[in-house]
Amino acid sequence: DFPDWADDIHSIKIMQKPAAGTFVNQQPVSNGVKIYLTQNYTGESKLISNDWNPKEFTEAYKWQGNIESIRIPEGWSIRMYLFSDFGGSYLEVSDDWSAKDFPDWADDIHSIKIMQKP
Repeated sequence: DFPDWADDIHSIKIMQKPAAGTFVNQQPVSNGVKIYLTQNYTGESKLISNDWNPKEFTEAYKWQGNIESIRIPEGWSIRMYLFSDFGGSYLEVSDDWSAKDFPDWADDIHSIKIMQKP
């Protein structure tokens, strides 16, 4: 069905999505990681359940470089990248994250990988 991929796949990683209804710091998080435009986990948010590259979303202009806080379900971690397409430096975190605690990363997140903790 995909002849362009024939003989080109060298590895596959299978990742489990967070279960619906999991809790992070007593806040319900279902089916993914929740990103916010504010530092205090309030206001406009977006739930992402797969690796996030804003070039793939119609609202990229709103989110790219504007994420200020992230809720991460227990058992999961993320890598936040400085550039789109998961490029440049990254910061790996496994607990809720806010730009107020990491001012060097404020307004600098341009793509996110979601990973299950080993």
